[in-house]
Amino acid sequence: MEKSLKNYFALLFLATVWGSSFILMKKGLIVFSDVEVAALRLFIAFLSLVPFLFKAFKKVKEKHILPIVIMALFGNGIPAFLFTKAQTQLDSSLVGILNSLVPLFTLLLGMYFFKSKPSKENITGVLLGFSGAVLLTMYSMGGEVEVNSYVLLVILATVMYAISINVIKKGKDFSEISATFTIKDFPQFNEIVNDLDLNVENDEIFIRRKINSQGKSTAFINGVKINISKLKLI
Repeated sequence: MEKSLKNYFALLFLATVWGSSFILMKKGLIVFSDVEVAALRLFIAFLSLVPFLFKAFKKVKEKHILPIVIMALFGNGIPAFLFTKAQTQLDSSLVGILNSLVPLFTLLLGMYFFKSKPSKENITGVLLGFSGAVLLTMYSMGGEVEVNSYVLLVILATVMYAISINVIKKGKDFSEISATFTIKDFPQFNEIVNDLDLNVENDEIFIRRKINSQGKSTAFINGVKINISKLKLI
C-alpha cells in the first residue's frame, strides 16, 4: 500500500510540474520575449542535468548518436520555441490541452512509420484522451474552434514530440514493463506465491518483464528472476 501511495504522489507531482510549465511560460512572457523564455527553459534544463552528463556519455554508443540528435531537436529544442511563440497569442490552458494530442500522434506515427503494434487498450486509452482534449478545447474556446497559425504551432510541436518518442522506442536496446499488484483479496495467488517461495510484504507483488532487441525475455517478481512459464501462473 505504501508503494502505491508513493506512485500516486509521484504522478501528482509530475502532473503539477507538467501543468504549471504552461502557466510559468505565460508569466515569463510578461518580462521576456518568446525566444528568451524558450532559451531559458532549455538552459535551466541543461544545468539541472549537468551532474549526470559525464556518466551518461560513457554509455553512449555510435548507434545512439542519431536518435539523441533527433530527440534533442524534436523532443526538446524546436518545440520549446514553438510553445512560447504560440503562447504569445493563446491562453496557457488551451496550449496545455492541445499538448495532450501527443499520445494520439505517437500512436499514429508509430503504426504507420515505425511498425509498432499497439494493443486494444492502448488505442482505447488514446481515443478517450483525444475525445477529452477535443471537449476541453471546445469548452475553453466557448464552443467555437478557431484553428489559426498559433494553434498549428502547438500541433506541430506535439507531432515533433511524437516523432521523438517513437525514435527513442525504436532505438532502445530493450523494452521493459512493470506493475504492482495487491494479492490480499485473491487467495488463489497466495498459493502460487508460496509455491514460488517469494518474499511478499504488505500483500503486494511487483512484476517486471524485460525484452531485449533480439526478443529474449526475462521476468522478475519482487526482484527474483523467474522463467516465463511461472510468470504465466500469476
